[in-house]
Amino acid sequence: MIIQEQAAEIRSLLVLQGANMKRMRDYIELVRQLHTTPINYCTAVSEVVRRRSYSQAFLMVQTRQITTSLIGRMCLAITVSFFLF
Repeated sequence: MIIQEQAAEIRSLLVLQGANMKRMRDYIELVRQLHTTPINYCTAVSEVVRRRSYSQAFLMVQTRQITTSLIGRMCLAITVSFFLF
């Protein structure tokens, strides 16, 4: 009987240790997430800034191309109309 009681006591201690280990794993994961949160936030902010600057540069280039294209068409139309009339 003594051996069975000791085995049961050891089993209950192992179950308790397993629960403590799981709780500790969860706690460590939470601490890891708290540690990486500022890094993730800064990365997200820098990505927003990068995309915004790219968008502004893209719009400037497109505006220049449209303006150049319109000026070229107007010059061509003026030249063609000059020679036709």
